[in-house]
Amino acid sequence: MGYYYVIFLLPLSLTPLPSSTIFIDVNHQEIGEVIFSGSIRHQDISFEEIPDFYKKSLIALEDRTFYSNNGISLRGVLRSTLRNIQAFQVIE
Repeated sequence: MGYYYVIFLLPLSLTPLPSSTIFIDVNHQEIGEVIFSGSIRHQDISFEEIPDFYKKSLIALEDRTFYSNNGISLRGVLRSTLRNIQAFQVIE
């Protein structure tokens, strides 16, 4: 039932992230940036560029069973589905 709710009934209206334009010279050095009104500064980085301590900290905070649940925490999916159903909106 939870799967059916998530796939067919849950309204997912994700807003796109605001963006900025970064100007890079021929030596790949950042020389300027235009941040659009109401935007936040962000840059895409590869997984390898994220510091190891940050990855471990995030996993410890978000999902202690990350390395033992094959990528999907059934308990977490069920918990968030139940909370979304109880709230009649996406809260998790």
